Amino acid sequence: MLDAIWQSAVVYWICHFTYIDTDCDMWTFGVVMCAQLLFVNTFHLALLLQYWTWPMLLSMILSVASFFVCALLYNGFVTAEWTWTNVKDTPVSIAQSAMID
Repeated sequence: MLDAIWQSAVVYWICHFTYIDTDCDMWTFGVVMCAQLLFVNTFHLALLLQYWTWPMLLSMILSVASFFVCALLYNGFVTAEWTWTNVKDTPVSIAQSAMID
């Protein structure tokens, strides 16, 4: 439990200090932080593995790939009309712009 809190705190503060003097909005910050958490947790799992097998390697690669595919698809097609809460600042093309920056 403490290890998870430590990892999430490190990821948050790295992301925070990276975007401290920029005009980063909450959507970009969240996408970048989720991607960092995914990489950190996958790397942590890789360190804890005793035996590397093809199914484990394939599942780790597919989990990272599926995150980016889902983020790109969702952020590419969501519009203000699709949200239930009528959010003023919808997450349109956030994943694309976060990967370009």
